[in-house]
Amino acid sequence: KALFGGANDFAIYHDGSNNIIEALKSDSDIIFKGNDGGSPGDTTALTLDMSAGGIGNFASSIALGGATVANGYLLEIDTSSSGNIWRSTRGSSVVAAYQSNNSHVYLGTTSNNEFRLIQNDGAAVTIDTSKNVGIGTSSPATKLDVTAGVNGDHATFSGTAGRGLKLSTGSRSGQNDGDAIIESQDTEGTGGRLIFRTAGNDIMLIENDGTVDFNTGTSSPTQQLAIQHHGTYSSFGPATSDGNDNHAIGIEGGGAGAGSNSRGAGLWVYGNEAAHPGDAIIQLGQAGQFELFGGTGA
Repeated sequence: KALFGGANDFAIYHDGSNNIIEALKSDSDIIFKGNDGGSPGDTTALTLDMSAGGIGNFASSIALGGATVANGYLLEIDTSSSGNIWRSTRGSSVVAAYQSNNSHVYLGTTSNNEFRLIQNDGAAVTIDTSKNVGIGTSSPATKLDVTAGVNGDHATFSGTAGRGLKLSTGSRSGQNDGDAIIESQDTEGTGGRLIFRTAGNDIMLIENDGTVDFNTGTSSPTQQLAIQHHGTYSSFGPATSDGNDNHAIGIEGGGAGAGSNSRGAGLWVYGNEAAHPGDAIIQLGQAGQFELFGGTGA
């Protein structure tokens, strides 16, 4: 054993199995220094802090696997080919791992554990063991679960700030998040449109003034409600089966329903098994009158 220092502070020796560098003095750090020919001549490269359980403090960047440190990175790793970079284990579980190949980078777990990205010591993104993704929640209930502020904006999809699709929730009758809000944003001032599309075809279009177009083949509807023409006639109504035609279609001025004229006029069409079987009812309001106009006047 080679001892150094006035009180045998430091030793280098072989214990029969291992080569050992040992600081013998209580709470004495081990410091590795070198000389790069500059000034000062002695440059501290690594300090092993014994008061902190032997934590190593590198004075500069670290290069592993033959890597060359570039661009000021503190850690540079060169695997030369596809390989495992690092992993963290707890018991028999691999809690975290980082792998790479020539075309992909993998960061996550290789055992059935949750993976989380945290911000300010709280879960920002969580991927649970069912591969559900939670943003703002550590317990995602669906494949994508976004949790933001109560009655607030939850998601935006756009290529330009202030434009595109925004999903929000709002209060309804005092109930938080009772309303689900789909909004088309447009900072140019012309107002965005909502388009419902399937198989490349626009099925429904809602203009910013409330005009609704149902698959008429035009992107600029002129009616508040336009319905595509099929065959020799156009129609709309509930889908029923014979013997179960218990539905009705109503157009009401006041909404009181057939049999009451206290709230305005209305038009109702009933199925064969409805409250007024097979009836078509035109009902005037209390102060109403029936008027029929021809092409040049009443």
